[in-house]
Amino acid sequence: MTKWFLLFGLMVGASHAQITPYATPPDTYSLTETNVMFTPDLTMTIIRDGNRAVMDQSAPPSQKIPAGFHTKTYLQLPDGKSYTVDMLNPAGPCKVGSAKLTWTDPFAMAAQLHKQLDVHVRKDRIGPKINGMDSHVVIMPQLTAFLELKYGLILRLDMNRKEGVKTMIEVQKLSFAKPPAGVLEIPGSCR
Repeated sequence: MTKWFLLFGLMVGASHAQITPYATPPDTYSLTETNVMFTPDLTMTIIRDGNRAVMDQSAPPSQKIPAGFHTKTYLQLPDGKSYTVDMLNPAGPCKVGSAKLTWTDPFAMAAQLHKQLDVHVRKDRIGPKINGMDSHVVIMPQLTAFLELKYGLILRLDMNRKEGVKTMIEVQKLSFAKPPAGVLEIPGSCR
């Protein structure tokens, strides 16, 4: 998440408008997004229910990652542990780590963006639907952020680059329904 703070710290302003405060983020949701901030063609699905979450991340083979990858990380947020399974080699060892280092809550990232926007001038307006979800748009010289209306979740983030505008993050699906039973259970190989 530190990389996000640095990214948003680079933003400088346009003209100022007040954004309505957002509702307290939910702790039960699932979302699927594409995210190319640090890995080409990364697809990430996050399913969270209270203090448990799972992040399913995958990327196809590329120049940066010749074999590609597919991992599932099970997070136990109260005890601070994470358990990662390499889905390309599920019989391999489960990696135990720190949830503090591996957990990237998309609502927490959005809250960081909101703090940055509060100290920078900006202009915002009602935006287009992003994969069927209403948004408002915040336009700044280096980026354009499309934010979900109730919680302020980043639905799409476009960066202005030398080669033109590039979409860095885009939420494909978002649900606040309780996840199916068993989806957050840590695999037996990790116990």
